Amino acid sequence: YGHLEYGARYVVNSDGRAIKTKSSARKQILQGWACHYNVVHKNYKTNGDEMFLPGCFTGTLWGVMFQRDHLLSEPKMADQDDGTLELHDGKAGLAIRVYLKEGVLERLDGRRELSVGYKVLNSKVRADGVRIIQRAALVEISACYVGAVRQSFVKIRDADDVGSLATDSKNFAYTGAAFGFTRAMQKLM
Repeated sequence: YGHLEYGARYVVNSDGRAIKTKSSARKQILQGWACHYNVVHKNYKTNGDEMFLPGCFTGTLWGVMFQRDHLLSEPKMADQDDGTLELHDGKAGLAIRVYLKEGVLERLDGRRELSVGYKVLNSKVRADGVRIIQRAALVEISACYVGAVRQSFVKIRDADDVGSLATDSKNFAYTGAAFGFTRAMQKLM
């Protein structure tokens, strides 16, 4: 994949590789959908089905880090404490925006999905066996190759072309559904 140049503009093509575009002074950000509420997903650690409820992270959206593959031993790529990570907890899900520091795009290495790292504080199990997460402490959000919540995504944007995260994230549920559908179709081919 090669070395990415800090400050250069890139476009991610369909196979996940970053292609350098014309030079520009514009800054880039990452933003996307970290968690989609009311959607059943497979927890890869427990192999059980889970579903996050809206507001389940309320009161724990501080000190969150942006990592890669849930590897807490690696240096964080962004965090709320230094202002490089922004979160918006909406009715449909949890949106993320990362203000890129040097080397972050290189470390993504084609990862286009997101996964939340959390500790369950309160849950119940439905009659069909699905664990309903009512309250959880959010620890970190990771870029990964395959996220448990299939509607998750992260994409590169020009910082000058975005609005507030609260405004931009209003369409993330639809965008996430489109990404999830596209990934499912690619598996069929």
